[in-house]
Amino acid sequence: MSSMTQAKEPLPQDKQAAIRYEAALLKEHPWIAPPLLRKRIDTVMNENSGTTSKRRKLYQIIDEASAAIYPNSACRGVGCSHCCKTSVMIRQAEADAIGKKIGRTARKVALRDPEKIKGLAFDEKYAGSACPFLVDEKCSVYDVRPYVCRQAHSLNASPDQCDTSKVKASDSCVIHFDLTHLEFAMSHVCGASGDALGDIREFFPTLHTI
Repeated sequence: MSSMTQAKEPLPQDKQAAIRYEAALLKEHPWIAPPLLRKRIDTVMNENSGTTSKRRKLYQIIDEASAAIYPNSACRGVGCSHCCKTSVMIRQAEADAIGKKIGRTARKVALRDPEKIKGLAFDEKYAGSACPFLVDEKCSVYDVRPYVCRQAHSLNASPDQCDTSKVKASDSCVIHFDLTHLEFAMSHVCGASGDALGDIREFFPTLHTI
């Protein structure tokens, strides 16, 4: 049920850790098994409601999933911020929510083909570059953080594969619990509303100094 961010073979200790974490997670939270989670997501997507309502409900689902995954992950108790020091791909509506919180207008980013701007190119460009909202190693906009931040986690044995000061993005292999259907649902909702996709630093260029 787990998935990897890169098509590389994970280290043996990371494979073993992922198996243990996943087994513990499913035992404690059987509702998070992909078939059951898919049914809950499909219920939201099939509702006769607007994109704002669906986005809010999908956020609720990912927050609950992340809370369940956290104790069964490499992220638990380490105060880790490695995922805040690489590319952070967000949607315009998410940037606008952050802008409202901090009292600044997010820059409007042009619509682009998501498949051409996601992935390794952006990961390498921003590797080691802190998110502009990372303050003292903590998120300063946590309550309105984007989807990509809400779902970030690692089932590896340690956070080392997330650390861009130790491992290049092209060599990293981070194992995740499979939340693919949730990601597709969020992408569909955001795409339906015409939201542009970009790195968080593109929406707030004056805050990005690194």
